Amino acid sequence: MKDIFLSDNETKTDLLYYESIAKTVVSLLMKDIDKPISVGIHGDWGAGKSSVLAMIEHSLGEREKTLCLRFNGWLFQGFEDAKTVLLESIVEGIQDARPAVAEVKDQAKSLFRRIDWFKVAKKTGGLLATFATGLPVGSGIEAVADKIWDVVQNSGGAVTPESIKGLLENGADYLKVDEKENMARQIHKFREELGALLEAARIDRLVVLLDDLDRCLPNTAIETLEAAKLFLFLPRIAFVVAADEGMIEYSVKQHFPDMPIGQAGASYARAYLEKLIQVPFRIPALGDVEIHAYIALLIAEATLGPENEKFLKLMDLARDKLRRPWEGARMTLSELDGFGGATSELKQGITLSDQLANVLARGTQGNPRQVKRFLNSLMLREAIAEARGMERVIKRPVLAKIMLAERFHSEFYSELCGAVNLARDGKVRQLTVLRSKEEEAEERNKRAKYDDIWEKWSKDEAVKRWAALEPTLENEDLRPYIFVTRDKKAAFGAAGVDALDVLADLLMGPRLSIQAAKMKIIALAPENAAQVFGKLRSRILAEDSFENTTDDGPGGFPGMVGLANAHECMRVPLLEFLEEAPVGKLAAWALKHGIAFSGDSQVRWNRLQAKWGEQSENRLLAAAVKAVTGTPKRK
Repeated sequence: MKDIFLSDNETKTDLLYYESIAKTVVSLLMKDIDKPISVGIHGDWGAGKSSVLAMIEHSLGEREKTLCLRFNGWLFQGFEDAKTVLLESIVEGIQDARPAVAEVKDQAKSLFRRIDWFKVAKKTGGLLATFATGLPVGSGIEAVADKIWDVVQNSGGAVTPESIKGLLENGADYLKVDEKENMARQIHKFREELGALLEAARIDRLVVLLDDLDRCLPNTAIETLEAAKLFLFLPRIAFVVAADEGMIEYSVKQHFPDMPIGQAGASYARAYLEKLIQVPFRIPALGDVEIHAYIALLIAEATLGPENEKFLKLMDLARDKLRRPWEGARMTLSELDGFGGATSELKQGITLSDQLANVLARGTQGNPRQVKRFLNSLMLREAIAEARGMERVIKRPVLAKIMLAERFHSEFYSELCGAVNLARDGKVRQLTVLRSKEEEAEERNKRAKYDDIWEKWSKDEAVKRWAALEPTLENEDLRPYIFVTRDKKAAFGAAGVDALDVLADLLMGPRLSIQAAKMKIIALAPENAAQVFGKLRSRILAEDSFENTTDDGPGGFPGMVGLANAHECMRVPLLEFLEEAPVGKLAAWALKHGIAFSGDSQVRWNRLQAKWGEQSENRLLAAAVKAVTGTPKRK
């Protein structure tokens, strides 16, 4: 599965059984074709709105006198006026659908000239609202508008329609004054001519699909919707708007900044959307059963292809389950036996579904796009682990749960990384607190003397829901998972070491600080203890603070001693530090560390003391050696 990539684009392959929504919308659009209608396909980002539009477009494409046009306002954002781009796209679409009909060409030409009029009127701030048609098309219209706009900007406000006309009379007879042609009349004429164009093209129903409006800037989204309602809400025309209604309501609020704050403003924004959308459909979030089927179908389609016979059989099996999702029935490996020998890809899809459906249904709130992206990321992480030879220590359900924390609870994930790095065996047993009832968690905190940070997370309902998901993690060594999931910083280099840096800061203090951190020191994994020791050693040498010390030695030395006491593997590094330290800056503190060396390290320590006792550079140190041990003899 490591080579699988799940495309994030819309699809006509209905893996979620959204066909029921698409069929219902098509039936509604074609029920009374003489009446205008606007339908909203609502849902969160990634819920599958564009896929529903693709299904509607595919279904309507088979009808001879029905024309379905797709418009994506996001693609044109920042390049053109949203209103006129939408109008041009519709006229062009009708003309392209009936290229051989002369009357269609004539009607389209007239409509394009009116759209050009709207462009100039918009670009010149409305000064051309009294000018008639007769304008050039294409680049000519932009040249006229730009020239007028330059004059407007440099006029100091003294520009009139007459002065603009006089300006352009020398060189081009583009503008003709006609007091009857104002904006309202232009809009009325456009609507009349658009109806005539549909008649000439023999189109009984024009369906315009508006997609990705919730990606657009507020002004673009509102302009597109207003254009649909003002210019195009005519008999035979239907609109299907795919957008997150929450984002459209936000756009309304941004478009009308003087709107009342609070509930009154929210009600107005909602009412505005309801005036634009007559029939709303909301795509529901997926539950456990839907997620289970979706994962299996995604993997099967990606590995077998959408036309593969076994994939199509799996689709039928999934749909049978999805017709009654409340029963909770899921596809099973045993059901694949009827496929004439199920492929490993089908089995992998079912197995992956079993492992992840419950976790993803809750962690992604049933959002298909988030499920797909999560699976892509999961498979990439597994591929990285395999390339590093770590596949035997990585369990997919555990990795998925860690990734959910990384994706949806980033602050908690950072704390978890720190806790893993501070744990001797990589097991964060404090996680049991998050799965306990509130009174039990409080009692466990008291008994185990957990840090305040775990008390904080035990009160976070979202994190507690994450902790309640299977599998439980407190008895898992999480180090390989944190290593694999790290993105911005290395879990054992920077991100996770943040916690080690905090501990190193603490161990730079006096003995009381070391005593307070005793449990954290003991809990350290050996490799992390070595990292903290290295940080302390580097700081002591960098600060060169040997001479400004207390009886306990320079800041950081008591911390090094604490690490050596708790971790026998740190005793040789402590000896190496003392051996390399400048003899002239040592004092009695170097002898009073209290470390119980043994074996080879004891021999090495005896030799070092003897060396100090015999040197003449630091007489106080030599005297301290004799006072503590007598005159040591070499071995």
